Amino acid sequence: MVAPANNPFGKAELKYPVVWNFRIIAQAAKTDSVFAEVQQIISACKVKKNLELTSKSKEGTYQTMTFAAELSSHAEMEAIDARLKAVDGVKVVI
Repeated sequence: MVAPANNPFGKAELKYPVVWNFRIIAQAAKTDSVFAEVQQIISACKVKKNLELTSKSKEGTYQTMTFAAELSSHAEMEAIDARLKAVDGVKVVI
């Protein structure tokens, strides 16, 4: 990452290509369908760490999934993010 001198907020800019660790929080009741749809979405990516179920919320309402992918541009990151957020049952993509 590179922090530009003219950025007043001190926010770092990513230098591409970059390996990005995605975290998806989904409704636990829809885990199977969300997992399958996310697998399909990321099948065209350069996956560096396979999609896996990681943790469930204390009440069992939400399921976290993670994967890592190599991204070649910010546009690619935004496109994947938008597709993941559009999956029925996905609440948050980090």
